[in-house]
Amino acid sequence: MSYANISYRFRCAVFLFFACCGLQIKASPSINAERIDKYLSENIHRGVSASILVTQGNTTLINKGYGLAEREAKVANSPLTVFDISSLTKQFTAAAILKLVEEEKLKLTDTLDAYFLKLPNDKKHITIHQLLTHTAGFKEYPGRDFDYVSRDSYFETVFSSELEFKPGERYKYSNVGYSILSAIIEQVAQTDYETFLNQVFFKPLEMKHTGYLLPDWNTLTLAHGYYEDFYDRGTSIERYKENGVSRILVGNGGLQSTLSDLHKWLVALDNFDILSEKSVRLLTARHVETPAQVDAFQSSTYYGYGWKVGTSTYSDRVIAHNGNNGTFRSSIIWRPEEEIFIVFLSNTESKGTLWLAYEIDKMLAEDGYKPKPVELNPYRVIDEYVTKTKTVSGVQLLNHYQLTTGNKTISSAVINRLSRIYFYVNKHTDWALELLKLNVKLFPDDGNLWDSLGEGYVEVGQIELAISSFKKSLKLAPDENCHWCKNAQERISNLTKN
Repeated sequence: MSYANISYRFRCAVFLFFACCGLQIKASPSINAERIDKYLSENIHRGVSASILVTQGNTTLINKGYGLAEREAKVANSPLTVFDISSLTKQFTAAAILKLVEEEKLKLTDTLDAYFLKLPNDKKHITIHQLLTHTAGFKEYPGRDFDYVSRDSYFETVFSSELEFKPGERYKYSNVGYSILSAIIEQVAQTDYETFLNQVFFKPLEMKHTGYLLPDWNTLTLAHGYYEDFYDRGTSIERYKENGVSRILVGNGGLQSTLSDLHKWLVALDNFDILSEKSVRLLTARHVETPAQVDAFQSSTYYGYGWKVGTSTYSDRVIAHNGNNGTFRSSIIWRPEEEIFIVFLSNTESKGTLWLAYEIDKMLAEDGYKPKPVELNPYRVIDEYVTKTKTVSGVQLLNHYQLTTGNKTISSAVINRLSRIYFYVNKHTDWALELLKLNVKLFPDDGNLWDSLGEGYVEVGQIELAISSFKKSLKLAPDENCHWCKNAQERISNLTKN
């Protein structure tokens, strides 16, 4: 019998018994939920930007938004906000495969040569099971999520590339494997991937705000994604409307959804409403061992079909998955024995919020657990200062950074990447060059940084200083594996010709 079904009178009697005996009572989930809400609210200024749902049994403990879905217009995140759920998409692909298995339209032992013609010999006997468990051996496709790639071009590249290892030999997370699965779904179901999901899952469960382009999206509810917690990359939907959903993404990522829709989905799985008990058991079985996620408090993990399954320091069975596309982050944690669901959907890329869902879970499980404040994102700290400060001074910026974060210096990679973004979007170009100057001041013996400074001088038309910087980078080059030397040499040659 679940906790939610135990009568109120019985629970009161149990409470009074232990209270009278003077035994310690674990704080109620609602009390821990108050602590969690307070922690999240207090860390909004440190980078928490998400919508979060926490339920136990039939009780909703948290269902609210934190931070902003769209910063310029100051639109707050809420339970209705639509997020890109990234790799949480994989569980729907796996479930769709199992639905077709239930309908006896395919088998998990089917091999690729049953669905694709003219395959190389090393790929003919890869099974659907191996694709589902990331053990097929495919290399990742050399492209980005929103690059337009036709179906034929995508699969021609995928199937002509060498495998990384013999199929079934080991586990390696593979987006390509799930894209192949989506194509198998389309072939067997005789419709496109999104339409099939909509027909068999989303419509029956009234998940009206889940999909790529089929839902009637309200643009006011779509979250903007903020790269490194500062750079607005807009919504995924506006990119889909421009070029369609890239084959790179179909089946492995990019679905949009909300807290409510994902909760409906989880409840349906838990109750075997949308898939049979056998299929749900297969979905969440421990098929292959994976590296443990220590930062997520998991001591051992396995991959099921579209889900990771393992144990934690406080639960014998944790079913979970994460998503991250470089801008949006997402996590689902499902603890069946404790009847707990946690859905975390965030519209910012930040190291400080990487494992935030697991921090929430631990706070829910352990009364005394006190997580550290969310780690400030260095990009956002710098960009906020740059945006509001007219005086362009690397020294003053460094002083501000040290006072704000407590760190003595800034990562050279952060400075380099931020300056490239500023040049790319033609924003704060004076600061972009100043950041590159600061980088060589902080790390004068790094030739790569001098090469980057040379590129910065080229951007602003200071050719003599550019040539000087490129020459300096070559003087600092290592004897072997100089990844910037070719660029510096070519730049010097081209610039001196002119």
